[in-house]
Amino acid sequence: MIAVVGGANIDIIAVPDRRVLPGDSAPGRIRFLPGGVGRNIAESLALAGGNDIGPVELITLLGDDGHSRFVREETEKAGVSLRHSRSIPGRSCPAYAAIMDGGDLLSGVNDMGLLKELTPESLLPCAEILEKADLIVLDANLEEATLIGIAERYPSVPLFAETVSAVKCPRFLPLLPSLYGIKPNRLEAEVLAEMEIKSVRDALEAASRIARRGVDYVFITLGEQGSVYYSPFESGMIEASPLAEVRDVTGAGDYYLAGLLPVLLRGGTAQEAARSGGQMARRKLQGDFHGKNNT
Repeated sequence: MIAVVGGANIDIIAVPDRRVLPGDSAPGRIRFLPGGVGRNIAESLALAGGNDIGPVELITLLGDDGHSRFVREETEKAGVSLRHSRSIPGRSCPAYAAIMDGGDLLSGVNDMGLLKELTPESLLPCAEILEKADLIVLDANLEEATLIGIAERYPSVPLFAETVSAVKCPRFLPLLPSLYGIKPNRLEAEVLAEMEIKSVRDALEAASRIARRGVDYVFITLGEQGSVYYSPFESGMIEASPLAEVRDVTGAGDYYLAGLLPVLLRGGTAQEAARSGGQMARRKLQGDFHGKNNT
C-alpha cells in the first residue's frame, strides 16, 4: 500500500482563443477539474499501478463546499481511498487557477492555505495506516514542520518526495538524509543542489550532489530532453520520445512519479523506473489522462 500525504484542490483552467493582453479579457474555455499534486499522484498510481502497489491512500484536507465534494468523488472514482482525508466544516476547497497559452502556462495562482492545518498533530489518527505503508509519498505543499514530523515518526517507512516548485522544494532540505527518493525538475534540482543545470552532465552532477546528502534515488526531469536518474548502483539519462502534439503539459511530473514508483517497489532498477516514469509522463502529455492537472 502507498500512502500519499499532500495537496488536493479544484483546478480552474482558462484557455483563451487568442492572445490575452494585460488589463484585457479574451473569449475562450474555462474548465473545472480535480487537481493537486498529491491527488494527481495518488490517482495516477491507482490507475496505472495495478497489483504491483496494492491500495492507494490519499491523506489531505478539503472543505465542505461543492468543489470539495466534486474533488473527493472524482478521486474515489479512480480507485483512491480518502478514508483518512478530512473535510473541514465552513471551509472552501483549495484551488488553483491557471491561464494557458497553447499547451503552456501563461500565469497561475494557487490557494493552498488549508494545507497549513495538516499538522503533525492532525495526522495522529492516521498513524496506523502510515506505519503499515510500503511507501509514503510527500509533496512540498505541506509545511516543513509537517514533513519533518512525518520523517521523525515513521523512520522505518520509505519516504519519497515530490518537490512541487522551486519556491517550495527547500522544505525538503532538512529531510534529505531521511528520504528514500526525490523527483525534482530542473529548476528545483538547481535549488537543492545549489548549482546551475545547463546540460545533461550538469543534471547528473546535481543528482549526485543531492544523493550525497543521503537520498537513495534521485530523478531529475528535464522537459523535452527527458530525465536523469541516480542511485547507489547506477546513473544515466533517459531521452524523451518526440511527440507529434502536446495536448496537456500540466501535471506531467506527477504522472512521471506515478510511473516510476511501482517499478522501484517491485525491485526494479533506477533506469527501469526512469523509463517507466517517462512513458507515463508521455501519456499525460498526449492527453491520455483527461482533466488531470498540477498545482
